[in-house]
Parts: sequence; structure tokens; C-alpha cells
Amino acid sequence: MTTPPLPPGFVLDPPARPAGGLPPLPPGFVLDSSSSGPITDIPAVNALPPDFSDVAGNVASTEDQVMGDGWKPGFLRDVAMGGRSVLQGAGSLIGAFGGDA
Repeated sequence: MTTPPLPPGFVLDPPARPAGGLPPLPPGFVLDSSSSGPITDIPAVNALPPDFSDVAGNVASTEDQVMGDGWKPGFLRDVAMGGRSVLQGAGSLIGAFGGDA
């Protein structure tokens, strides 16, 4: 079986390069062969460790602290939320015994 001719204007992709091989260089490019060895022979860098002694962080906001339910945090909110939990628990207990709470 032979491959039919391509329509006008169509070009086949170049053949795949061998595994592990490098593609050819573009026209006008040459490899620099003046290096003394592989890139893994680079000497270690003897740099000083970073100094973070003058770094500080804080959170500043002009917005009042308001919880997602609209209450400001504090004792009054804690009492209200605790009371709501007690009422919900009592309603659930009544519902568990057959009531319609």
C-alpha cells in the first residue's frame, strides 16, 4: 500500500528525532566549544546566609472586628450563641422522641 500524494500546500512534519538526541541547531548558530568541562564542574558558591534580623510583621486594619453572623466578638455574643445552641439541642431532643420541632 502506498501513501497517496498530499494536496497542494500540505507538508509532512519532519521525521521524529531519535530518543535522547538533540534537535539540529537553527541556521547561523554554532556551539561554543571553549568551555573547560561539563556544567556540573562549577565551583560551589560561598555566599553569606540571608539576614532577616530587621524583618517584622503585623496586621493593621481600620475595619471593626465583626464575625460572620454580624455580632462583635465578646461576652454578649458568647452568651447568645450558647443560648441558641441550648435551644437547638432541646428542640433536637424533642424531635428525637417524636415531636415535630
